[in-house]
Amino acid sequence: MACVEWVMACDLAYFDREARLCMVGVTRHLLLPSLPVRLRELMLVAHITDVRPGERLSIGVAVSTPGGQWIGPSDDEGIHIEVVDEYILAKLHDFPLTDEGTYRFALRVNPEQLVAVDIPVFSISPSVPAEYH
Repeated sequence: MACVEWVMACDLAYFDREARLCMVGVTRHLLLPSLPVRLRELMLVAHITDVRPGERLSIGVAVSTPGGQWIGPSDDEGIHIEVVDEYILAKLHDFPLTDEGTYRFALRVNPEQLVAVDIPVFSISPSVPAEYH
C-alpha cells in the first residue's frame, strides 16, 4: 500500500528537463500584512513510497486552522493535484486564512495515514502611534 514519506510546502514546484524535482520558496512560515486574507497559491509536495504497479491512489488534501476547523478552497478550482513518478504536487488556490497561529496542511494517499506540514501564520499589523511623555 502506498504511503507518504514526507510533505513540504513551497511557492512553486516543477520538474526540470532532467526530470529533477525543483522547489522554489520552501515555506516554513507565512508573514502576512493583515488578516483575514485568502492565500492566493501554495504548493504541497509529497514523496510517496511503496506504490504497487497499477495501484490507484486516493489522494486527499486537508487544511486545519489554529482553532482546529478543517477548511477548503472557495470553489472546485481550489486544488489541482498531479502525480509524477513518486511525487505528488498539489497546488492550493484561494484558501482563507483568518487567524494567527499554526495551520496544518495535510495530505494522504491511504485512509490510515495523514502526513502534514505545520505552517505558523503571523500578521504584521500597521504600526500604531504611541503616546509618550
